[in-house]
Amino acid sequence: EQRNQMLTIIYDEYYDELPEEEKIAIDAFQSKIDAFQTKSTQYGKSILDDYFEQVIRKTMFDVNDLLIIHLYLIHLDSEPENIIENQYFLEMVNRLHDQMEVMNLNELFVLRDVMMTSVGILGKIEAYDLMPSLFNALDKIMVLTQDFQKKPILNLLKWKYELYVNKDQVAAYQYYEDAVKFAQLIGNDYLVRRIKEDWEEEEHL
Repeated sequence: EQRNQMLTIIYDEYYDELPEEEKIAIDAFQSKIDAFQTKSTQYGKSILDDYFEQVIRKTMFDVNDLLIIHLYLIHLDSEPENIIENQYFLEMVNRLHDQMEVMNLNELFVLRDVMMTSVGILGKIEAYDLMPSLFNALDKIMVLTQDFQKKPILNLLKWKYELYVNKDQVAAYQYYEDAVKFAQLIGNDYLVRRIKEDWEEEEHL
């Protein structure tokens, strides 16, 4: 709610005066939120049509590029039948790890969110070999930024990788325990409950 109010203020009071590059960033950010909340690929379609092809040709991405890429990933995740056939996805994921070297500390949050969404999509298409490098990069980002809000979810993704790919119940359980501990550490009782429920469902499979 607070984020939506902030975006409304920006649109109403500042948007027309902003440089084109900043307008694209705001539009991509707002469209990403709308597409995620509604599960509709109509939001942000014009941005992807206008800019995605030129973004994906770059060897290195800036923050605006990553916002557009994240919008593309949310669209892709909403249409799973298109993921395997999409030529850009795996190429882009292979280049994400190197982005850490060229981004400022305060920009790594955007890269983190792109990586997290990518891991989820990789799981859907069973492209598991690309996951470990993203896990390592995400751990580094969290240490560098000292922001561990997404650590419980990262550990959840790791436990599923260990359970379903490596068939390692012991390692999976360790990541489950770590996920619970970090969720408790950040004071998110709802997340603690959901993680425990998820693990219980895994045990009964």
